Amino acid sequence: MAETTVDNGVPPGEEEESAADSFFDLDQDSKAGDISQKLESLERENKEMKERITTLKIEVEGSEEDKKLFDSIAARAVELETEVARLQHDLITAMSEGEEATHEVTELKKAIAEKVEKLDSVEKEVDAVKKEKAESEKKVRELERKVGLLEVKEIEEKSKKLRVEEEMREKIDEKDREIIVLKRRVDELVSELDKCKFEKKSVEETLILSEKKSKEMEFLILQLQREVEEAQKVITGLKEKTLDGFNGTDRDVQLSVGAQDMRFNWQLPAVAVAAAAASAGVVYACYARRR
Repeated sequence: MAETTVDNGVPPGEEEESAADSFFDLDQDSKAGDISQKLESLERENKEMKERITTLKIEVEGSEEDKKLFDSIAARAVELETEVARLQHDLITAMSEGEEATHEVTELKKAIAEKVEKLDSVEKEVDAVKKEKAESEKKVRELERKVGLLEVKEIEEKSKKLRVEEEMREKIDEKDREIIVLKRRVDELVSELDKCKFEKKSVEETLILSEKKSKEMEFLILQLQREVEEAQKVITGLKEKTLDGFNGTDRDVQLSVGAQDMRFNWQLPAVAVAAAAASAGVVYACYARRR
């Protein structure tokens, strides 16, 4: 990952591994180089001593001082050989330690490689977690947006519901007032109906009485008509028996009887019509109030 790299572009695991390699390689090379240099120097010095000994053996075989010098040089050569042997042993030891260090470096490299592999796996898991987190945050934002829209819609629905409830309450109050008015009207109509029933009953009783009186009048009229007919018959007979000298008197009598008959005939229908008109007026007034 970009944030786990250093300025030179080398991952931390590889940098650590490279540093370990450099450390062990430098240490090993430094020890081996020092020993090799000392060994080469001693070998050169030993070679020079041997050559000098050989030369001195040739030049000073008979001299006692030369012999002492030769012994001194020989002793120095032995010391140098001993030093060379020691240095060779140190070189072998250093090389053995270098091999052990190399083995340790190999093990460290292997451990570092495993750590780097685990680190890569962890980085991949971190990337996956970050990706999932980004997707989750995106989903959360989307859900928050939807929740906001739902809250706005819920507020609008509540406001609409309140308006509808207010309108319904107003309509219900108006209907209640109308019902009260209608109940009052119904009570008035019931009262008028009772009154009309009472008036109708009175009118019916009046009609019954009127019909009864009408029948009585009809009977009386028929009776009177029969009497008139009988009177007319009598008058006609009297006319036939009357003399010519009494014509004027006969005409006066006829006119008088005819006038009385006409007045009587007009009075009877007028009474019946007046009774019927009164009954019809009462019935009409009753039904007009009901409308």
